[in-house]
Amino acid sequence: MLQRNRVERWKICCLIDRSRLSNSKFSRYVDFDDLTAAQSRRYLVDRIDGQKRCEAHALINVDLDEFKAVNDTYSHDVGDALLIKVTDTMVAACRPEDFVARLDGDEFCVFLKGCDLERDGQVARRFLQAVVETNVEYAQP
Repeated sequence: MLQRNRVERWKICCLIDRSRLSNSKFSRYVDFDDLTAAQSRRYLVDRIDGQKRCEAHALINVDLDEFKAVNDTYSHDVGDALLIKVTDTMVAACRPEDFVARLDGDEFCVFLKGCDLERDGQVARRFLQAVVETNVEYAQP
């Protein structure tokens, strides 16, 4: 009987471990964009909902103008490479407490924690400059 209880407890522990791993993988799928590895829209909404209302935060909306022309002219592979490069550039420009979320296609949002109206314009210009200066090279496979 004692041996049987140990085996059952061991099985339960294994199931719990598998469940934690599955939840971790599921969370990864929900919280991150597959292509760019930016945070997801759902993650952004959850973070906004969870923030303290008394602290100032800023959001920068980034929409890559005429991005469809890149896909139509050069291919979706080139467009994907551009999205990844632009995302990496924006993430590199973030402070540790900030993050970039991909909303849809070529639309992104940068969440700036604790950034007030005075600073958000400066930060937005810095992000714009970083994205404009991004050099994208794509080698055909």
